[in-house]
Amino acid sequence: MRGIADWTTTLTEKSRELEKRATERLKTLTNDQINWRPDKATWSIGQQFDHLLLSTRPYIEIIQRVGASAGPAQKDYKPSLWGKFMFRAVGPEESFPAPVPKPMVPTEKPVDRAIIDEFTGLQDQFQALVCGLVGKDLNARFTSPFASFVKLKLGDAIKMNALHNERHLNKALRLLERTDFPR
Repeated sequence: MRGIADWTTTLTEKSRELEKRATERLKTLTNDQINWRPDKATWSIGQQFDHLLLSTRPYIEIIQRVGASAGPAQKDYKPSLWGKFMFRAVGPEESFPAPVPKPMVPTEKPVDRAIIDEFTGLQDQFQALVCGLVGKDLNARFTSPFASFVKLKLGDAIKMNALHNERHLNKALRLLERTDFPR
């Protein structure tokens, strides 16, 4: 299948399911709970969401621009070498620690719990853009907004978003399971 394939549907559905499950559990938290950190090295739930907002926004702009100029799909999408690397670097398995680029480092200031709704809205926008790529060439290339030497493909951006969301939503949920989490 060319363009948007079954893997994108499966991946985005899985991502949206996790997002829904996580936001349902997290939306009842107080601002103090959203901003709680067990230590200085661990991001709060709010910081996890802030990081996801900071990392997703540039890709929305790129998908709009590159998606608009991408031609029809000529062949099946194959991840780029950088894409494969990034899947491991930002994915849920955390197979190796990757430094966070400065523009994606979350705020140290307290955030409002409305950040969860902001994240959901941004993911709705991202999903709408992905749906708009039906029949488009997911092998269309662009330069990473965070490292000019990294060349990625549209398909890479879709998969990276889903894997990255999974990583940080799971981190946020794990904070709830800690015995020292404020109740």
